[in-house]
Amino acid sequence: MEKTIHAVAVLLLLLVLALFLGLRARPIEKIQEARVAETAREMLENDDWLIPRMNGEIRLRKPPLAYWSTAIAYEAIGSVDEFSARISSVCFSVLTVLILFFWMRSELGADSAFVGALCLITNYIALRYFRSGESDAILLFFVVAACILVYRLLFSATTLRHVALLHLCMGFGFLAKGPAAVAIPLICSLLFAIKNRRFDILAKCLHPLGVVIFFVTAFGWYVLIYYKFPEQAIFWIRTEVDATFITGSHAQPFYWYVPRIFAFAAPWSVFIIPAAIWLYRTRPHGPVVKYASTWFVATFVLLSLNVNKQMQYALLLSPPLMVLIGAYLAGSKGGYARFNRYALFTLLALAILALPLLVHRLQGWNDIEIWDAALLVGGLSPWLAGKLLDRSKKSNHIPLLLACTVAALWLYGERHRYESREIFDVKNFAVAAREHTPLFIYERDNPAVSFYAQRIVPAVRTHDELQSLLVRHETINLAVKGSAPRWDTGLDATRVMGVGSFTLWKITREHRAAVKYDGKLAHKYY
Repeated sequence: MEKTIHAVAVLLLLLVLALFLGLRARPIEKIQEARVAETAREMLENDDWLIPRMNGEIRLRKPPLAYWSTAIAYEAIGSVDEFSARISSVCFSVLTVLILFFWMRSELGADSAFVGALCLITNYIALRYFRSGESDAILLFFVVAACILVYRLLFSATTLRHVALLHLCMGFGFLAKGPAAVAIPLICSLLFAIKNRRFDILAKCLHPLGVVIFFVTAFGWYVLIYYKFPEQAIFWIRTEVDATFITGSHAQPFYWYVPRIFAFAAPWSVFIIPAAIWLYRTRPHGPVVKYASTWFVATFVLLSLNVNKQMQYALLLSPPLMVLIGAYLAGSKGGYARFNRYALFTLLALAILALPLLVHRLQGWNDIEIWDAALLVGGLSPWLAGKLLDRSKKSNHIPLLLACTVAALWLYGERHRYESREIFDVKNFAVAAREHTPLFIYERDNPAVSFYAQRIVPAVRTHDELQSLLVRHETINLAVKGSAPRWDTGLDATRVMGVGSFTLWKITREHRAAVKYDGKLAHKYY
C-alpha cells in the first residue's frame, strides 16, 4: 500500500508538471481546438446547451460532449481563456492515466504499472493532445474505461454494474467523438472470443440492459436534434459519415500509421521492436499482456481500414502500447534488460543535452516565467521522490528521470518555439479588434477570432454578401487574413490596423448623386 501511495504521488506530480503548467502559453489557433472553445463559449452566451452553434450558425457535425465539458469548465472557473478551454481535456487525461495505472497494478504489479503510466504521460502524441482542448482526450478516457471493463467481464463473473458501466462508457464515448468508442471495445471482445473460443463473452458484452443504456446515452441527444431540425440533422450526419468513412476529407493509404507510430510514441518507441520480439519469444502467460496485444491490434486494424487518417486518431493506440512497453521494461531479463538499461541511459543523456540547447535560445533568465523556473526545480523532485518508490533491486529511477526530462523539454518547447511565428497573430488581432463593431471576417469562418474577440464574428464569403451587409449597416469592420481583396467600385475601404497576417478594414458604401458637369450628366461619390 505504501508503495502504491508513493507511486500515485509521483505520478500526480509528474502529471501536474507535464499537463497543467503553461496551458495559457500557447494561444488557441488550431481549427479543431478553436471550434470546441468557441462553440462552448456560444453555448454560455446563448444559454442554450442543447443546440451547438459556432459563429451563430448551428453546428451538428460533431457530437456535443466536448462542448458541454468545456462550457462547464468556463462556468466553474469563471473565465473564458486558454486555460479554461483546455482544462477539461487535461482532467480526462489524468483520469485515463490513473485508471490504467490501477488496472495494471492489480494485474501486473506496481513496477509495470508505474513504468507504463510514465510512458503514457510522456509519449509525444499524448503530450500534444492531452494538453489540447479538443475531443480526443475525452474519447480516449471512455475507450480505456470501456476496454478495462470488457477485460473485467472476460475474467470475472458478470454483474449488472459492470455491464451498465461498460455501455455507459461506450455511450458517452460515442457522444464525445463517434463510433470508435463502441467499435474498439466490441472488436476486442470479438477477437478475444474467437481466439479463445469463448463466445459467451459476446453475450456478456451485449446484455439487453446494457444495450438499452447505450442507446439512451449515445442517441438521446440525436433524437432531440432530429425532432427539432430533421433536415439539418440528416444532412450533417451524412456529411460526417461520408467525410470520415467513405470519401475521407483526410484520406491516406492503409499503411499510413505503420511508420508514424514510431514518431507518435517517441521517446518510448525505441522499445517497440524489442518488446514485440520479447512478447513473441517468451509468450508471457499473463492475460493482461495478451489482452493488451489484442487491444492494440484491434485498434491498429480499425484505424488502418478507416479511409480517413489523422494524427490525433493514433492517440487511441497509446494506452495498449504503453501497457505492453511497461510490462516489457519491468519484466524482461537477461539481454533484454541490458538493452533496456543502455537505451534508457542513452535517451536520458540525449534529453539532458537537449535541455540546455532550449534554454540557450532564451535571451536571459529575466525572460523565463515563474512556471518555467518551477519546472527546472520540479523536474528533479520526482526523481528524488522516486527513491522512496522502489527499495528493491529493480529501479524505476531512470525511466522516471527520463519521463521528467521529456516533460521539461516539451514544456520549454511549447512555451518558446512559437515566439517567432505567426501563431499569436490571431489572438493579438482579435483582442485589438474587440472595440470595433460591427465586426465581420472575410471569406471563411475563423472561430479563434470569435473566441478572442469574445463575440460572434460572422463570415462574409462573397462581395454580394458584403454589398447586402452595407445596405443594413452604414459602416462595417472587416477582418482579412492575408492580402486584401480587390474592393468593388462604390466601396470605400480604409485600413484601420494590421497585426501580422491579419488586417482590419473599415468599409463604407459610397453614396452618389446625379450632378451636371459641363452640361453632361455625371455621378459624384461622397
